[in-house]
Amino acid sequence: MLEKPKTFFTNTNEKRLVNQQNFNNYHINNKINYNLQLIRKGCRYITNESLSNLDPEWLSGFIDAEGFFSIHHNKSKNNYIFTFGIRVNKRELEILNQIKNYFGFGNIYRDNFDHTVRYQTSKKSDLNLIIQFLTNIAPLRSKKVRDFKLFKRALNTTNNLKIKQLWELKNNFQSRDYNSRQSITWPWLLGFIEGDGCFGVNIRKTHKLSTGLPVVHCYFNIIQRDYYILKKIQLLVSKGNVTSKKNGTLFSYDIGRLTDLEDLVKFLDPYNFQSLSKYTDFVTWKSIINEIKLN
Repeated sequence: MLEKPKTFFTNTNEKRLVNQQNFNNYHINNKINYNLQLIRKGCRYITNESLSNLDPEWLSGFIDAEGFFSIHHNKSKNNYIFTFGIRVNKRELEILNQIKNYFGFGNIYRDNFDHTVRYQTSKKSDLNLIIQFLTNIAPLRSKKVRDFKLFKRALNTTNNLKIKQLWELKNNFQSRDYNSRQSITWPWLLGFIEGDGCFGVNIRKTHKLSTGLPVVHCYFNIIQRDYYILKKIQLLVSKGNVTSKKNGTLFSYDIGRLTDLEDLVKFLDPYNFQSLSKYTDFVTWKSIINEIKLN
């Protein structure tokens, strides 16, 4: 079994944003600029000593959201190159450094054309350890487990035609065709949220007639092609709804009721976010929800 190595941040001076007093003084009135970037400037910093090592369940959820398995045919050598990777926005480079340190192998690359960074490995011994991790330690839950199983079978196949046939199978599935039997956990869900979740705020142009204040509405959503994983999230959270978009090719899990959002905050608060930007969004969003409640 793959043992979990100790994880350290590559830059000990990196800091994390947390709530500051100006959030407490944040009042929803017509004199406030509801620009989230301005709100974030009021945050103070704490050092990384308070941050925990990666939770395998969190990592499984993050891979379900942002990971990929690919097989590329190298025509010049007439062989196949197998790759596991995780691609994120460049602002999430810190997370990829943590993941690289966790596994102890792989490399990080920058893709300047789309402002992303990716952690990946194509070394067979590394891929076997990834397979061991996702099989025995922290299994995938989304329909990505289907790609993972095809990838694993192809990796252990030496026949090029068989590899091609196996990998072409993944294009024959629809979004509702695979339902993993694995239940989800809150650490897994946090990893998935940090990959694909949205803590949103809408500011309507109309104003409340009695106070002259703009209408502020908070919401949470996850948009996926995987219907079943959203239904599992809905079951775990016991809040919100899953709706179909784009003729059933895309699905959205949404929470909009204020009391339900407050419950979601209570569920997530005990866990450590690994994404600096997503943590900032969460703190900002939570503070706005508190102010809406007070006002």
